[in-house]
Amino acid sequence: MDVRHFNLLSVSIPTEVFERYLRTTILEIEMEKEFFLQDHAIMQKETQLLTQRYLNDANETISKGTYEAYKIGKVAEAEKEKTVQTSYVAALKGFFTTLKVARPEYKSSLMMIRALEDSVANLYAGYGYNQSTLFAQ
Repeated sequence: MDVRHFNLLSVSIPTEVFERYLRTTILEIEMEKEFFLQDHAIMQKETQLLTQRYLNDANETISKGTYEAYKIGKVAEAEKEKTVQTSYVAALKGFFTTLKVARPEYKSSLMMIRALEDSVANLYAGYGYNQSTLFAQ
């Protein structure tokens, strides 16, 4: 049947149906609220995880940088010591050549006198480069 004009003026919904509809609506809203709270908790945990990961990466980078700086410092210190010792050997070689010292025991004595010059206050040593002489008191 075809109804072209239909007017419904007043409808009375029973209280039980209205309360059931109201409870269903409230449950749907509480369900949406619970989903939102769970999503929020998951998002917080993911954010904490990412933050911790970035902090760990930053600490690792800092540790690597500190280690590299320490390593570079130690290598530079070793190179410095190598340069000083090489210079010291070259200077001693020139020193022995200038004074015409050839015997190993004399070289050892001279090296001992050089070592004692800095630590003993009453040691007086002199080197006569022009006359190729050495004296110590």
